[in-house]
Amino acid sequence: MIWLLLAACGPTERASPVPQSSKVLGPPSAAASTLPAPASEGAPPATPSFIPPADARASTAFVFLGDTGKGGPGQKRTADAVKAWCAERRCDFVAYLGDNLYPEGAQSADDPIFKEKFEVFWEGFDGPFWVALGNHDHYGKIEAEFAYAKTSKKWKQPAAWYTFTQGEADFYVFDTDKEEEGSISADQLAWLGE
Repeated sequence: MIWLLLAACGPTERASPVPQSSKVLGPPSAAASTLPAPASEGAPPATPSFIPPADARASTAFVFLGDTGKGGPGQKRTADAVKAWCAERRCDFVAYLGDNLYPEGAQSADDPIFKEKFEVFWEGFDGPFWVALGNHDHYGKIEAEFAYAKTSKKWKQPAAWYTFTQGEADFYVFDTDKEEEGSISADQLAWLGE
């Protein structure tokens, strides 16, 4: 059984800010009745409900986070909530879903942006963080993220697309910004079919 904690960093470039929110997804009937309401702007995010799996040894617990690389108070609140949630329950890993380093990605493995937009928020939390690319990461040198992964104890990103196994589950990470926006390139589809 897989349990997901989804969190939004907001606000975005939209005229009105996106409220902080998070929720746990499990069996629809059980999870639907326990989801917290989104917090109002400036308020701390609500603590998500948690429904433990019947057999925790056969489960994989992880967090999905996207558009996290802006820094600032929204990212700090989200990171603090994730760290607290994982400390109280369990997280096998965090998946970074792209747009990890705003506004224009990294230029090298030792670019200060990794400390400013990642490390500072995750002090005291070891992860690991399995990282996917987003369009803002492509504005920089994506190879810088792969090189950083070789020196970081937390950041895991061996390539633009890859697979990893956690517990009984296999995960596939794609680069959907490669050719046509929102699509998976032919070489990635061929790799998937191998």
